[in-house]
Amino acid sequence: MPVVLAVGAAFAYGIGVVLQYQAAQDVGTSAAAPAGGLRLVLDLVRRPAWLAGIAVNGAGFALRFLALRDGSLVVVQAIVLAGVVFAVPVDAVMARRRVPRTDALLAGATVGGLVLFLSAARPDAGRGAASGPAWLTLAAVTAIAVLALVRLAGARGGATRTLSLSLAGGLLVALGVALCKQLADLFPHHLTRLPTDWQAYALVGVAAAGVVLIQRAYSIGPLSLALPMIVVVEPVVSVVVGVLLFHEHVRRTGPAPALAAAGLAVLTGGAAALARSAAAWHEHHQSPLAVP
Repeated sequence: MPVVLAVGAAFAYGIGVVLQYQAAQDVGTSAAAPAGGLRLVLDLVRRPAWLAGIAVNGAGFALRFLALRDGSLVVVQAIVLAGVVFAVPVDAVMARRRVPRTDALLAGATVGGLVLFLSAARPDAGRGAASGPAWLTLAAVTAIAVLALVRLAGARGGATRTLSLSLAGGLLVALGVALCKQLADLFPHHLTRLPTDWQAYALVGVAAAGVVLIQRAYSIGPLSLALPMIVVVEPVVSVVVGVLLFHEHVRRTGPAPALAAAGLAVLTGGAAALARSAAAWHEHHQSPLAVP
């Protein structure tokens, strides 16, 4: 069941990212485009495509939350990464274009990489909750990295700014998914603890900051830079967090580590290439997605 739920989440996220990009590009190319931060989000909430993307992403979040309750963070996030395979045909339909043969081949490679990674690594569910010191360490490392990246984005322009904001947003989303994993352990038998659980409030703050950074990256830079970074960073970081924070066991004997690494490389490379391919088409045609 966790695998089925994760596939559903991947499908929802694939649609959501297409809708959100369309809205962010509308804002970014508007003559009255806001500078960013809260003003950017306030402008986005007036756009139906962005609200639709948020609603679909909300459904994906719920499905992923349920998948994390009983499933491995490593497995769920690897499957969610493959959601870009669903995004490609959705993007093609909305933009009224054909899916290139190379994209079809990349989609097949992405799915093949996912299968190889999961069959070689064979991750288990690990622990449902991490220790306090482990959370403090993860929070400190993430905060230092995000602040450094945001500062770099403020000091630089062009590609560096877009990549820095994308990476920072991806790191925050990965932290949010880790918080979801621990909160999912309370569902449905310990819901009375939810209002007093610090992870619930941390998740709201982390998610809000991640949305602002990602939407800002979408609005100021080419999608071919922003999207591949966001697509890859969150799941890859989540794999590391699953192993180190929740002690999810992966096979480390024989050829398994090499095969798992190869599968993860093909999975992330294929997903990034698919995202870049779709982005390059939109940049070449200089038009936002056509939402019916």
